[in-house]
Amino acid sequence: MALALAFLGGGIATRVASAPRASNTGALSSGPEIAVVFLVSSNCGASKTPGFASAFESLRDSVTARAQREGARTRMIGVAVDPTVGDGLDVLEQFGHFDEITLGGGWLNVASQKYMWGRFAGKAGVPQVLILQRRLHIQGSDFRVAEETFVIRKVGTDELLAWAHAGFPWPQ
Repeated sequence: MALALAFLGGGIATRVASAPRASNTGALSSGPEIAVVFLVSSNCGASKTPGFASAFESLRDSVTARAQREGARTRMIGVAVDPTVGDGLDVLEQFGHFDEITLGGGWLNVASQKYMWGRFAGKAGVPQVLILQRRLHIQGSDFRVAEETFVIRKVGTDELLAWAHAGFPWPQ
């Protein structure tokens, strides 16, 4: 990771390297995981909407509590669809800490492709949250997501805030 960060430049590398852990990813081990994928852009307005950042923090707390009840770990994944790494990192920093992030490349970055147009295709728009239930397989040098199941998607500031006000219900 240090080698990859060196290419980002001093300021960004320092900000990323010093960020505290976001959740309970801890040591690698097989088992269940709940992934929260948050797609955002510095141009979408979510970072400027009153109450949105705190609603996202409440979502993080809600998913973490659910994962603990289910014996799963959580993974917070931040995806900025900005064309530049710096703009993407700036907007993601407004929403707390993430276990992994994808920056740069705009709508064509690898995470945007997977979560909006690929395997988990859905409405293209930001801000957006997807919840995925995953099963991790860790054995020797074999590290992979063995299963990944779509749970729910919410797109747009209004839809996400309404979901927050309802207590983040999941489909039955």
